[in-house]
Amino acid sequence: MFRKTITLVLFFCAIGVSAQKVNLHFKRFSTEDGLSHSKVNCFLEDSRGYMWIGTDDGLNRFSGFTFKVFKDELPQSRIKDIIKDDNGHLWIGTANGLCLYEPEKEKFTHFTKVGDCENCLAGQVISTLELDGNEVWIGTNAGLSKINIETHEIESWYYDENTDVVEVLFAVRDIEIVDSQRLLLASDEGLIFYNKMTKTFTYFNEEHGLKSRGLETIYKDRNGEYWLASDRDGVYKVTEGLEHPKFELNPSYIMNMEGNVTVYDFTEDADGKLWIGSYFGLTIVDTKTGTISYHNNDPLDEFSLNQNQVSQIYKDRNDRIWIGTPSGINVYDPYYNQFELMSKIDENPLGAIFCFLEDHEHNLWMGSQNNGIYIIKKNGETDHLVPRKQVYALEEDDDQKVWASVPHRMHIFEEGSLSYFDKVPTASVYQIKKDDQGNLWMATHGEGVVKIDEAGVVKQFKYFNNDPLLSSKNYVINLDFDSKGRIWTGNFNLGGAIIKNPSSDSVFYKINGDKPFYLKNVNDYHFENESVILSTIEGIFYFENAEQLLSDTSATFTKINDAYSYEIIPGKPDNLWVSSTSGLYKIDLKNKTSKSYKHQIPKKYQDFNHSAGLKTQDGYLYFGNSNGLVKFKPENIKPNPNKPIVRLKNLKILNELLITSSDSLENRSLPLEISYLEEIKLLPKDKIFSIEMEVINFTANGGIQKEYFLEGFDEGWQQAESNIITRSNLSPGKYTLRIRAINNDGLTSDETTLDIHVIAPWWKRWWAYLIYLAMVVLLFIGMMTFRINQERKLEHVRTTERETFRKRSAQDFHDEAGTKITRISLLTEMAKRAAAESPIITSHLERIEQNLEELNYGMRDFIWSLDIDKDNLLETINRFIDFAGSICEEADISFTSSAIDPSLEGLKADMEDRRNIILLLKEVLNNSIKHSGASEISFSVEKSDVQVVIQLSDNGKGFETSTAKKGNGLRNIANRAEKLSAVLNIESQVHSGTKITLTLNETLFNSS
Repeated sequence: MFRKTITLVLFFCAIGVSAQKVNLHFKRFSTEDGLSHSKVNCFLEDSRGYMWIGTDDGLNRFSGFTFKVFKDELPQSRIKDIIKDDNGHLWIGTANGLCLYEPEKEKFTHFTKVGDCENCLAGQVISTLELDGNEVWIGTNAGLSKINIETHEIESWYYDENTDVVEVLFAVRDIEIVDSQRLLLASDEGLIFYNKMTKTFTYFNEEHGLKSRGLETIYKDRNGEYWLASDRDGVYKVTEGLEHPKFELNPSYIMNMEGNVTVYDFTEDADGKLWIGSYFGLTIVDTKTGTISYHNNDPLDEFSLNQNQVSQIYKDRNDRIWIGTPSGINVYDPYYNQFELMSKIDENPLGAIFCFLEDHEHNLWMGSQNNGIYIIKKNGETDHLVPRKQVYALEEDDDQKVWASVPHRMHIFEEGSLSYFDKVPTASVYQIKKDDQGNLWMATHGEGVVKIDEAGVVKQFKYFNNDPLLSSKNYVINLDFDSKGRIWTGNFNLGGAIIKNPSSDSVFYKINGDKPFYLKNVNDYHFENESVILSTIEGIFYFENAEQLLSDTSATFTKINDAYSYEIIPGKPDNLWVSSTSGLYKIDLKNKTSKSYKHQIPKKYQDFNHSAGLKTQDGYLYFGNSNGLVKFKPENIKPNPNKPIVRLKNLKILNELLITSSDSLENRSLPLEISYLEEIKLLPKDKIFSIEMEVINFTANGGIQKEYFLEGFDEGWQQAESNIITRSNLSPGKYTLRIRAINNDGLTSDETTLDIHVIAPWWKRWWAYLIYLAMVVLLFIGMMTFRINQERKLEHVRTTERETFRKRSAQDFHDEAGTKITRISLLTEMAKRAAAESPIITSHLERIEQNLEELNYGMRDFIWSLDIDKDNLLETINRFIDFAGSICEEADISFTSSAIDPSLEGLKADMEDRRNIILLLKEVLNNSIKHSGASEISFSVEKSDVQVVIQLSDNGKGFETSTAKKGNGLRNIANRAEKLSAVLNIESQVHSGTKITLTLNETLFNSS
């Protein structure tokens, strides 16, 4: 390639030749965050998810958000160790004895007696605790003790010069249970075996390979190997078994180990790597490969260890590593460390990174704002070029020369030499990209787009309108190539532009479909088949058809987010990674959604730079920001697997906190701490109550969402704006409070529930409502009884009046009518005698006498019906039988009646019904006598539980019921049966007689 160059000797600043260590990201907590004291001595994660931290001044319960400190409840505030038993209780070793904490009762029990006495500890200062079934082994400053967790009986072993039970035993600093019979003790006297069966001690010290006797910690790894932490010699590995152990010293495990060094603690991470805490910092050893990395405090890196002296290391259930130092807590979280943060190379600060390049040898080039170019070579060595220079862009041409955009001059690096290219019409080039033909394309400041071909020929492309007032349109900040060979650019004050035919055109044109980001910077393009994704200062836009951007002012688009976005780099299929001024986003092309990683990447690393993005051949993505860079592999980025835990605490009624107590107190209390209760009861006077939600979470707390649902009151889940849930004037009844939390990646916690029974006031209790109901029923019954009695009284008065009236009317009528009829009869008789000689007059008188007799019979029936003593069916039947017998006798017809049931007297009938029965039967009898020619008439009455059947039959000539004409007699009979609601049945045949049946329903009568 032809270039006019000035060749210089290139000055390489060699930074070092050692492999680069992985930078671990630690989250720090100190007294400023609520920790009771900066010196951390121990950690414990309890069964409910809380992290307990023992310090030199207080026991801390940490939820991830707040510290709750216990001091006064303890025998001494200097905490040395903590363990938990199978009951969920904590055993706390202090500088003044042992303490048992029962969280469900919020109760502390002290064990502080020391010395040669019953149930006394071997020493006052508790160094270590170890759970062994139902016993806790206790290492003290003066010997070994154990306590039964149920009976609290204590047994101790310590050196006594007056006995030979223990040869020598002083400070026991750590205990490891080997099996059911043996313990390993780390002590001032070296490594000690204790046989629980024989109660004997076996000592291993200098004679067995230890350089010095003082041991701090014993650790058994997942492979069954034992490691010893020495207070002077560093790290020992126990070899050749525990029966005849050998001790292998590993000085390389401690950084810069010279002379004496104290090692404090061990743990293993999820990958089985051994973490070692010492006075000089943290060491991580991959025991499989032998790889060792050292990690120390860096005053310029706020995510490094807060101090070198690592005295405690603890792995929790979610593989986080908790590190205690004299300056507080450091937490290594695998979730945060998926992204590697780099702010310096060796001891050189990176500053703001503007651009990246991976050269043909897979060396990584980084252009910075003020520190020139950093190179990390494939073998791990580093170089530093053109220090104190600002580098905007980097690109490698087909001749394996690296072009660097540096203010005032274009730099070219080639095999240890530096040259310059002066044909570029401006000193400021924001981006350099190589096309498939080997041409270099440059986005410039004010000079549009510049193309340099392989022969060094420069071609310039400017905005098609050369009006000087539009010169700012030539400020190009980026460019990209599509599959058709067109050049798409992003311009200040123009938005998006395009060079449609780079081979023939010398101008670019504004794209038409930029309505959603009109005249706003387009910072990057990504072409995916027919579609295109744009990152702009207005957000990220997806256009399904890139061609619409050229012709259609209303091109169809989807706005994925609103972030001020920069570089777009493909990750896994259908995923893009986009940098912005507010962090890193992953774009899901299928769903057109974005996910922010603001909770995973520290805020100081979230202000990314334009054009500072790269995907290397090994699959790593690099994004430059104002403090360095972020490096990661997309396939290694996993969602937050840590499910939050939610608890309830601090129940207040009328703003009064209910404490936990089993004692009888004047004020109300809870039998157990609220998070252990399944139900609470609220009295009618408890008008206002509040309860606090506590979320236990140690990862990405900024993304936690809290929700609650009071079943029976709320219609659904409610977003909790604060931790306190308050309700007032709940109606009596049963409610269930459900709470949950959701982490930053949408993983929902298990629900915590609490049944709340709001007791009704006594006047609203169920038994009170029964009383109210009974009172209402009784009142109703009383009112109805009173009304019925009144009506009965009134009816009785009316009945009495009617009966009196009927009786008086019958008597008066009988007396008056009887007298008149008697007089008429006498006069008729006298007239007959006087007119004996006149047949005509005699005939008339006989007719008068006959009618008078009939009137007398009718009057008697009427008077009989008025008689209240005859108001029953038996009297009615007997009345008819008397009448029938007499009239049949006169007609020379035999009349017979069956025996009448005396119980018919109990069937009361009113006057009208009795009269209808009599008249109906008389009508039937009359028809039989007049028309049937019968010689016999029979009568019967049969009574059942529900009806009375009356039958009247003769042996007369009969008739055809189907052809017979209904005269007045039959009609009268039918009408009266209908008035009685009776069933009338007439059976008759010619020459076979007639039978008439009247069926009366017993409801017609009132039983007496």
